[in-house]
Amino acid sequence: MCKSIIFQALLERVERETEIPRERILSGEKQTDVVEARCLLFHFMQKAGFYPSQIARTTGCSRQSVNKLLNGFADRCDTPGRGKMLSIFLRRLGNELTADDLI
Repeated sequence: MCKSIIFQALLERVERETEIPRERILSGEKQTDVVEARCLLFHFMQKAGFYPSQIARTTGCSRQSVNKLLNGFADRCDTPGRGKMLSIFLRRLGNELTADDLI
């Protein structure tokens, strides 16, 4: 499966699960729920085999931003109070994407 199709499938699933429109996920918005949706997208893109430079090119973000979100992902999930929903999204999306053989 080509990377553009994988990207679109991942973006669609993250959009559906988080209820945040793809335009906002791919924007530079810094609202917490939007950043967490972007973190989920980047995390699953990496698990699907995208390198940080490919994630940056595909999403229009800088490589530094991609690396920062990927490196801080575990801490974000463990943050009391806000990591709960992110962990739920992570588990549900992970199960769905694994079942569909996307990651």
